[in-house]
Amino acid sequence: MFDPNNGFTAINRVALEQMQFEKVSDRYFFESDMLFRLNLANAVVMDIPMPAIYGEETSSLSIFKTLFEFPLKHSRNFLKRIIYSYALRDFSIASLELIFGTLLSIFGIVYGLVSFLQSYHLGQSTQVGTLILVTLSCLSGLQLLLSFVSYDIQTVPRIPLCKFTNPIDKWNDRKRN
Repeated sequence: MFDPNNGFTAINRVALEQMQFEKVSDRYFFESDMLFRLNLANAVVMDIPMPAIYGEETSSLSIFKTLFEFPLKHSRNFLKRIIYSYALRDFSIASLELIFGTLLSIFGIVYGLVSFLQSYHLGQSTQVGTLILVTLSCLSGLQLLLSFVSYDIQTVPRIPLCKFTNPIDKWNDRKRN
């Protein structure tokens, strides 16, 4: 979704029945949280662009408040989605890529920083073997994380939960009969 707060959202009954409305956020985060809940229901979502036209109305949106509130809520939803999708509901190769990619990347970064700072403090150059170990850990971790992201993108729902019937087509069929 390019802009979940501008445009409109049409949801069919099957997808609505799978959502937990009591958990959907209120106020300005509603649209983003609803998209998160639809993703958990494996519902197909598509972006229908609409130009934003603003009149004389004033918004009660507090930029300062949302500057801190939205990133925290998006981070929470992201972590929930990853845990639900790759640990609780299904454990796949992507789950292993995420785990090992994260561990290798963290190990490479932390061990590299510790080794670099230790060598700097002692006035010595970092040993070649240490540099190779750090580089391989970081690159392997990055490759696994990129593979995980690729898998995650490929698993975006593309098949609707139920067949979409265009109301205009139904109307035209009725007029013909």
